[in-house]
Amino acid sequence: VYAVEANIPKELDLYIPAAQEELYNWVNGPNRQYEAGFRIIQSGEWGDYDGFYLMEGDSVPVKNYWLDVILGEINAYRPFAVLGAQYDGDKWDAFYEDIPISLLHHTNGNGIYNTSHPLLERLTGQLEVEAPCPYNSIPYDYRMSQMWVEGTLGIVPKLAPKIMLNEEGENITLSDNKAMFSKWANRWKDEEP
Repeated sequence: VYAVEANIPKELDLYIPAAQEELYNWVNGPNRQYEAGFRIIQSGEWGDYDGFYLMEGDSVPVKNYWLDVILGEINAYRPFAVLGAQYDGDKWDAFYEDIPISLLHHTNGNGIYNTSHPLLERLTGQLEVEAPCPYNSIPYDYRMSQMWVEGTLGIVPKLAPKIMLNEEGENITLSDNKAMFSKWANRWKDEEP
């Protein structure tokens, strides 16, 4: 087991949940951490691995032999791009009907990421491209789900209105990625990645 440093500069290592409706890079730290972990493992610098388990800092395993369970899941579900759990609590019950499908079905940040899967390469590359734009206001795990839902169902995510404004207060126009995401979905939908 290795702990890998992402080396994110302090001024960019942001996680400010209170600003998620107004600051496009409020979640920049976790987003860049995920990308750095992906690229470090993919590079082979730490050995010949084709994936990694990313465990959020506030997670605490409660079962004995939990890593053995994860290894069993990896072997049972290959090939996959991302493997993990979806939220399964009751905090959303009061407003469940209003929750976007991409949030309901996203794999939470604790997951196994297959760095050799071509879909995950594309999703991660898109996160890197989107780093300087309003889509960076979405946590990486949820954003990847949004890309998949946009490709499979054509549902384009809505972003907070303030995040969609530039420094002059004018609306930002985002690129239309529906065709690209649809191409990915058509290519890998049968795998249930």
